[in-house]
Amino acid sequence: MEDHRQANCNVIGELIKSKYMSIKRVHTPHDIINDMLDDFGVSMGYQKALREREKALELARGNQDDSYQKLPIYLHMLEVSNPGTITHLVTDNTDHFKYMYLAFANSIKGWKHCRPVIVIDGTYLKTSFGGTLFTASTMDANNNIFPLAFGIGDSENDSSWLWFFTKLKETYGEREGMAIISDRHKSIENAIDDVYPKTFHGACIFHLLNNIKVNFGVHGEDLNLNFVKAAKAYRVQSFEHYMHEIDKIDTCIRPYLQKIGYSTWSRCHAPTRRYTMMTSNIAESINAALKAARTLPITTMMEGLRSLVKKWAWKNGNEANRTFTQVTTDTETVLRENFIRAIKFQVFPVNTILYQVVVEQKGNFLVNLMEKTCECKRF
Repeated sequence: MEDHRQANCNVIGELIKSKYMSIKRVHTPHDIINDMLDDFGVSMGYQKALREREKALELARGNQDDSYQKLPIYLHMLEVSNPGTITHLVTDNTDHFKYMYLAFANSIKGWKHCRPVIVIDGTYLKTSFGGTLFTASTMDANNNIFPLAFGIGDSENDSSWLWFFTKLKETYGEREGMAIISDRHKSIENAIDDVYPKTFHGACIFHLLNNIKVNFGVHGEDLNLNFVKAAKAYRVQSFEHYMHEIDKIDTCIRPYLQKIGYSTWSRCHAPTRRYTMMTSNIAESINAALKAARTLPITTMMEGLRSLVKKWAWKNGNEANRTFTQVTTDTETVLRENFIRAIKFQVFPVNTILYQVVVEQKGNFLVNLMEKTCECKRF
């Protein structure tokens, strides 16, 4: 009919629900307006198209309320089908969802073979109920991302992070030389101080660099280059060289970094090893991989998360089974490349007296030249 009374949300939702079967596909209300006008000659406003989109999403992916009711059963079946998996669900006094924690069995078993560095991050869930997804991850010997645990809370507040870190410690305990890397969120710092008082807490240098740019209004490639090199420097002498270059850019940056603490972000001042994990990029990679899944109802989202983790575990496991060297494939490649380059080197004894004279003169070019000679000798 002319006023399209039959074109209600239920009818149109059934017609367009196939558009939302793939979670990566973006179909906006404007797309619905254009499709309905082209295919059926039905015109509508934006608000009606928005309601129809919500209806189609519910038909294709499930209801948000029903998904929370199915969550306890789903977590129970995860523990049954994956022996060793740890799940925990917390509700409030009114029996409403509050916190959730999940650590897969293969993650728990593989932790002792990974680097003792845990990267922590939180990201928002894009549903009508909101919430925050907490992630803890590390890297294995072959430089692959290795997820450790996931959690869901209301937001990034003190109580949520404290609960997540408590469950994380119950699951994985503490290791000698362990470090935790994250952004400088105050709630994360408070939770680590309470749960891991003896564990080193390092800052992500990428987030710290962004804070410097915002606080001091300084931009440019010189700041990026010198700060990153200062953070990754192995020797205090090299660190001071790059900090001196930063002083030339803005003299206020050094006091700001001193207040934070050099040990928090600098490799040469850190009390324990950070390996190559100077940023929280691996956590950001997990968040990017789950970007589409974060729009789904909670139980459907957890199934997508489980599928992703198992896919990575299957792929990395097959690669490990095909490895017959004493080290991982990535390490073997680096060693072979370095060996080929080293064949062309000529190694000479280092004149200690000449080296001391060069250092005293502080000739940057000659110092770097002598350092390279020493590195060749050590190699």
